[in-house]
Amino acid sequence: MPTLPPGSANVVNATPVAAVAFVPNPSATATVRFANLGNGTMYVGGIGVTPFNGLPVPPGNRPVELQNISGTLYTCCGVNSVASTGTLSAANAAGATSWTVATAAPTVSTYIRVGNGNSAEYLYVTAVTGAVTPWTATTSTASIYDHASGATVATVVSAQLGPISVQAGVL
Repeated sequence: MPTLPPGSANVVNATPVAAVAFVPNPSATATVRFANLGNGTMYVGGIGVTPFNGLPVPPGNRPVELQNISGTLYTCCGVNSVASTGTLSAANAAGATSWTVATAAPTVSTYIRVGNGNSAEYLYVTAVTGAVTPWTATTSTASIYDHASGATVATVVSAQLGPISVQAGVL
C-alpha cells in the first residue's frame, strides 16, 4: 500500500492474516483514522497484529484516530471459531512458510491459527502435500513468531471478514 496523502481514504478488506493498512510519510507527522465498515471487530497494530494483541475497532463505533505514527500499521479481522487440526511435528522459526502437521492436514485455501495466546498467528494455506501423516502445509506469507514443536494448529471455521476504512491526515 502506498503512503496516503492527507485526507485520502483507502478501504482494506481485512482477513485473519495481517495486511498493510497504513504507511506513514517519513517526512511529516503522520495521523490516521480507522473506521470499521463491517459487522465484526477489526484489529489494528504492528506487523504481528492478531485478535490477541491488536487494538480493537468495533463495528458501529466512532472512528479510532491515532497521532504521531512513525511505523507501518497493519489490520486483521476477528475469528469466531476454529476447529482443531493438530500439532506441529517440528519447531518453526519466524519466517517459516512450510508447516509439518503431525495429525491432520489443513485444507488448501483456508486460514490456520498456529500457536496459542499472544504468540498465535493466522496464516493462509496455499498447498498441502503428503498422503499420510505428517502433512506439510505451505502458507502464502511467512510467520512472524517462532513456534515450538507440538504447538497447536487449528483451522479457521468462521472469521469476521470485512472492510475497514483508513484515512490519513485527518486530525
